[in-house]
Amino acid sequence: MKAYKVYRSIRISDISELNTESLGISWSADEISAINYSEQFMEDFIVISANVTSEQINIEQTLAQWEQKEYEHENEVVLKEFVDITFEHEGNILNGNTGAMNDGDIETRPNAINCEECEVLDYLDIAS
Repeated sequence: MKAYKVYRSIRISDISELNTESLGISWSADEISAINYSEQFMEDFIVISANVTSEQINIEQTLAQWEQKEYEHENEVVLKEFVDITFEHEGNILNGNTGAMNDGDIETRPNAINCEECEVLDYLDIAS
């Protein structure tokens, strides 16, 4: 099964602070976009990456985020809640879970858009 590389910046200063059971659902198809997201807050952050399958991606919510022009620069890929993933940080392979959507995500998410899966996956093929 095809895997797609995604990135997440997390505002913590050290990997030892990472809650691997709640990594989050908002990732990016582009490492630079993930870095730029956290740099705007001028806080310490780390970047993790993961290879995910189409079954782990919330395709409809990802497309909705792309259609919302306010966030198009983030290249966001929304993963499903409570998905086990293997991720990497500075060459170390770790296991975790996306956890639940937080209250801030619930309030800011646009309505999901029904779409053809290939539109999102075609983009991720190019970005990977």
